[in-house]
Amino acid sequence: LQEVVRKETYDIVPFLYFVKKDYLLTHNMQFAEGYFYEDQLYTMQLLSHPDASIVKLRFPYYYYRMDRPGSTTNHMTLKKGLDAAYICNQMYQYVQTAIPLESKPYYDTILLISLYQYYRVYLRMKPRDRKAVREALDLFALLKSLNTDFYPHLSQQLLAFLNHRQLAELKWDTKR
Repeated sequence: LQEVVRKETYDIVPFLYFVKKDYLLTHNMQFAEGYFYEDQLYTMQLLSHPDASIVKLRFPYYYYRMDRPGSTTNHMTLKKGLDAAYICNQMYQYVQTAIPLESKPYYDTILLISLYQYYRVYLRMKPRDRKAVREALDLFALLKSLNTDFYPHLSQQLLAFLNHRQLAELKWDTKR
């Protein structure tokens, strides 16, 4: 994981990574069933295994169309927002409990990317659902707890954007 963060080649999508099935079974590597955005947690956990032999595809064999009407990507629901919050919380807990301190900045970087994705989901939600999604994840507290040495510009941009949105809509306290 450290190498992909340093080279800025990290990809959330698990279909780019090939791992032997036996390894996945031996280490009980599974997706969080019943959740949207489960690939973020899975990919981070997969890349945290130092003894895993992983091959990453560098050719785009898969085309992900996000603009198709009726696409699950374009239709936001309360469940999707709550799932995004849950996955980010799970990722944070994983980093806090399973990652050695010297490696934590690399995982904080991955978490930062996922928090950005969470916020993008939030912005596309119906206003009536946003409060529940905000309450499911303390975004500011998480952002402020991360070591953002690798992507300080992303962290600063996200905080600045959140502060700007706060004036218009969110009313999140950024002084925590």
